Amino acid sequence: MTISINVVCRRDKANKNGTVPVHLRFTQGPRIRYVSTGIAIVPMAWDTQNQRLIIQNEESQEMQYRIDSLLAEYHKRLKRLEVLEADITLDNLLETNGRKNNCTIAEYFAQAVTRLQAQGKINTAVKYHFTQVSLQKALPPSLRFDELTLAHLHGLEQKLHEAGCTSNSIATKISVLKAVYNKALADKVFICKENPFTIYKVGRLWTQTRKRAVHKEDIQRLMQAELPATRSPYMEFARDIFLFSYFTAGINFKDIATLRYCDMDNKCSSLTSIEIPASVETIKASAFKGCSSLATVTFENGSQLKTIEGGYPSSGTFADCTALTSIEIPASVETIEAAAFKGCSSLATVTFEKGSQLKTIGGGGSSYYGAFGQLKNLMTVDMSACTQVKTIGESAFDGDSELRLFKIGTETPPTCGRDAFSGINPYSVLKVPSGCADAYKAKSGWNNFASITGLDE
Repeated sequence: MTISINVVCRRDKANKNGTVPVHLRFTQGPRIRYVSTGIAIVPMAWDTQNQRLIIQNEESQEMQYRIDSLLAEYHKRLKRLEVLEADITLDNLLETNGRKNNCTIAEYFAQAVTRLQAQGKINTAVKYHFTQVSLQKALPPSLRFDELTLAHLHGLEQKLHEAGCTSNSIATKISVLKAVYNKALADKVFICKENPFTIYKVGRLWTQTRKRAVHKEDIQRLMQAELPATRSPYMEFARDIFLFSYFTAGINFKDIATLRYCDMDNKCSSLTSIEIPASVETIKASAFKGCSSLATVTFENGSQLKTIEGGYPSSGTFADCTALTSIEIPASVETIEAAAFKGCSSLATVTFEKGSQLKTIGGGGSSYYGAFGQLKNLMTVDMSACTQVKTIGESAFDGDSELRLFKIGTETPPTCGRDAFSGINPYSVLKVPSGCADAYKAKSGWNNFASITGLDE
């Protein structure tokens, strides 16, 4: 339903001195809202038919200029909502619902921190807050998401180094910025012209730290150790608690003490981040399914991961991780199975680490979703590091209506299953190795892209 904007002289709100205020009137169906222009005039100075001041002197000319400027600002907001394909409502236009369209990065960070605190995610809120403080010292306060460039990210990295931050600390802060950027993009706060994070690689900043974990061999010896017959009844219990903590990736004693069966049945609904150890070779189907708060997934340096499992109809490793906005797949991964990321409704960016060994992205029929199928916010897939891809399965990216940029580094076009890219954005761009564009154009399954050009173009 459209919104009309008129300039009105509010004679029903006359002041004691005889002047009346000039307001903007917003109408959408039966709903009407008024916004003050901050201007009050005598009634005879108003041209009701043309909704303008009767210009008599420089003062009235200045007041009309202020009215015109305010009116233009709201028309600009209205146009932006249309471009963003956001809901055209009075609340969104007047920003009375707590949401600011095209807000600054600092403003959106503040909103994110407040939202996390309200959800009880205190640790994540604290991490976001300290990242926000660091950004305030390194980025212009008025910088908006659509103005963020690769130069800003390199400048931010340099300033954080100068401030004494370690490489891992810088990587954490920029990873948080990337997550917030993708969340704002998914919320349609801004229009993405060029995503700087598709070029800027956060992973290169992570450095291996001194190994502080207990070695696997020590754990095996502890499991096999014969406890003395004269042991305290609590000795075996202590060993069991320690081993349980180890096998659950370091869960602390307080959380173990309050853990209930229903918490496990809820699929870790409070889990916000996870780092996959380098020794893991396969992430089993449904491992993180339904972890609705999981926003950050990282992989330890030197990852040996080969397979991200999936299955019919929605048994994917990360199925229904609705808070996940971006992920970088480690170079060692060779197979991503069907439905692996099904239902990741906020996922906007997927990238693959340099030197990727990827060979297969799984898929299936309409009810047996592809690995990245039906992700309505997925906009960018950067597989430029993937030079060995053989197969992109049936419906692998089916229904990704916002998919605008897809990069692949494999020179021989992979075989595509039926509807592999059906329903992607009508203006989508495919970037392929230099000199391979014609081969992709001729290969079945790749003709859903509006444009196919070289990676270097």
